[in-house]
Amino acid sequence: MKVTACRVCGTSNLFEVMDFGRMALANAYLADASAIAGEAMFPMALCLCEQCGYVQINEEVAPEVLFKNYLYVTGVSEAVQQHGRLLFRLVSELPGLPHEAPLILEAASNDGTILSIFQREGWRVVGIDPAENVARIANARGIETVPDFFGHRSALQVVQRSGHADIFLARHVIAHVAGLHEFVEGIGVVLADDGVAIIECSHVLPFFLGLQYDQVYHEHLGYLSVTVLKRLLEMHGLDLFAVQEVGMHGGSLLAFAQKAGGARPRQESVDRVLQKEMEAGLAGRKSWIDFARRAQEQKTALITELRKLKQEGKRIAAYGAAAKGQVMLQFCGIGRDLIDFVVDMSDLKQGRLTPGTHIPIIAPGELLRRRPDVVLLCSWNYAEEIRRQQKTYLEQGGRFLHPLPLPHYI
Repeated sequence: MKVTACRVCGTSNLFEVMDFGRMALANAYLADASAIAGEAMFPMALCLCEQCGYVQINEEVAPEVLFKNYLYVTGVSEAVQQHGRLLFRLVSELPGLPHEAPLILEAASNDGTILSIFQREGWRVVGIDPAENVARIANARGIETVPDFFGHRSALQVVQRSGHADIFLARHVIAHVAGLHEFVEGIGVVLADDGVAIIECSHVLPFFLGLQYDQVYHEHLGYLSVTVLKRLLEMHGLDLFAVQEVGMHGGSLLAFAQKAGGARPRQESVDRVLQKEMEAGLAGRKSWIDFARRAQEQKTALITELRKLKQEGKRIAAYGAAAKGQVMLQFCGIGRDLIDFVVDMSDLKQGRLTPGTHIPIIAPGELLRRRPDVVLLCSWNYAEEIRRQQKTYLEQGGRFLHPLPLPHYI
C-alpha cells in the first residue's frame, strides 16, 4: 500500500530520496526453487518528511505477511547476548525502581534472549511478539510471551494480567511499526508512574554518515533521529530524559523516557545528540540527494569488484542471510552469477534460498570445506564477531570484503 502522509506529523510533504524499485521481502526466504515463480515483489522508496525530518519508506506491507512466521531469532548472535547484559547493567543503575521482583515488559521480544537475562536476575518478565513461531520458542524456554502486536489494546491486557511495567523495553521494533501513535500510546498505558521506557532503534545519523542504505527494507518503515523521537514521545505525554549511542546494527540509540513530569532530570546527552543531528543536516533535502548519489557510486564499485574477481577465476561467497544483505544483493543486482552461496548461523534459514536473488543458504562450517577466495560481508555490522568465528578461514588465505561505505577488504 502506497503511503503519502508522514507517519509522525501527518503532512504529505514527502520528498523521494531513493527509489529501490520492486523488491522481494528481505526476510521472505524461499523453501526451494519451486517457490521462485510465485515470489511476491513490492515497490519501495526512501523518503524524507520535509516538515518534521522523519526518514521513512512510502510503502506498507500487511504486518501479518511480514511477521507471523519470522525467521530471525536474536539468540544466534553472540553480540546480541553481550548487548543484553549491557542493557541489564544500565537498567539496574536507574534510580527509582523497585528492589524486589520488578516487572519488565518487552515489545517484539523475539525468542526471549534479552528477557532471559533479566529473569535470571530475579525480575518478572513478559514478552509480546507477533511471530507465533518465535513466541512458541520463547514460551518453551520459560519466557512468558504473548503472540500479539504491541499497542493500546495489548498494553491494557498486560496491565490486567501482570500489572504496570517498571521497565518497558522496545528493541529495534519501533522502526517496524506503521501505527507509531498507537504504539507510543500503549507505552503510556503499560508503564508505571515512576517507570522507564527504553526504546532502542537504529539511529539515522550513522545510517546517513555510513551510507547504510541496506537498512532500508519493507519491515523498516522509518529511521529515527533523537529530534523526531523526542517530538513523537511528547505527543503522548512522555519525556525523553537520556540517550546513549551504541554500536548495535551499525549505530543505534538507546532512548530513555518517563511520563511527563517525572522525577528524573534531562541529561546532557539529549542536547548533545540533537546538536550533532542538526549539524549533519538530516532534515534537509540536499543532504539526502547526496546520500542517493553515494549509494549509486557504492553499487557501481561493488559490482565492478565482484566481476573483476570472477574474471580472475575467484570463487565468491557471502556471509549473512540477514535482511540488510538481501537488500544490498537485490539493489545491486548480485545473484548466482557472482555469489556461489551464502552462509548463515541460523538453522531456520539454512537450506533455503535468498529472497529476490535465489542464492542457496548453508551453514558457516562450509567456508572451510569449500574455501571460497573471497567472502562478501552482508552482515557487516557483525564483522568482528565473524572474523573471530572464522579465524581459521582467514589464516588459510580467505578474504572478507566489507561493502560499505565503499568496498574494501578487512
